[in-house]
Amino acid sequence: MKNSSFKLSVVLLFLASSLFNSLISQYNTSAVLVVGTHSSGSSSVNALDKIGEFLESKGIKTYKFYKEKSDWEAIKRAAKNAHFFVYSGHGSNMGKNGTGGLVIKDMVSNTEIENELVLKNNAVVLFQSVCRGAGSSAWDNGDIGIKEAEARVSDYAEPFLKIGAQIYYANNWQDGCLNFLENMFDGKPAEESFSSSVGWFSEVELEKNYVYEPNKKIVIASHKGTGTATVTHTVNGVETVKKIPASKEYDIAYVGNPNFKLSQLNILR
Repeated sequence: MKNSSFKLSVVLLFLASSLFNSLISQYNTSAVLVVGTHSSGSSSVNALDKIGEFLESKGIKTYKFYKEKSDWEAIKRAAKNAHFFVYSGHGSNMGKNGTGGLVIKDMVSNTEIENELVLKNNAVVLFQSVCRGAGSSAWDNGDIGIKEAEARVSDYAEPFLKIGAQIYYANNWQDGCLNFLENMFDGKPAEESFSSSVGWFSEVELEKNYVYEPNKKIVIASHKGTGTATVTHTVNGVETVKKIPASKEYDIAYVGNPNFKLSQLNILR
């Protein structure tokens, strides 16, 4: 009798293991990490490497396309049905109101993202330190105002939400996106994960229905500038650098379903 019970337990364990492996294959959980071709220094690579290490620790396959390897065709192939899409690089003006797109090996517009990128339904999109991605840009000459910040964030997020992503999140602080992900994997909904990532240095300045999809929310946090900021302008190939008093910056934002949790992605951990 004991021997029969043992055999039954072995069979059940085998079936459970087979089911688990089948589900892993079915969901094929993956993430695509992209660093723009023209990104200088190592901060973007370091930030995305940390995100990649965290996702891999959760059993998620990561595909990296850094700098000169950020080929759009290769990215599209790897991103098909990906659960996470992470970008760090220069901002772009290839959206319908002068904001949107990706600056990679090929310049990619919002229209191309909408028509060519295929992510997993309910995917999470993260923009780490992208000019205008969370509102502010390194090129800004003073406080742009919350209306302009809202317009920039709205237009960056639009193509990703149109193709089925549930969350667009942007953070200009080092490791800001990693902190947001950690909160999401702790089981917190998007709204709470955003609030936890804001910290003591920033405060929420705007929270309202998203202009393009009123059933979703747009939330933007800002912080008051201190000291001076360096502003660089290039006109006719001539670069000018000057110091100006630091102004308010819009540095953390999200657009999407505030109640969204990663459990809706059926991620197995």
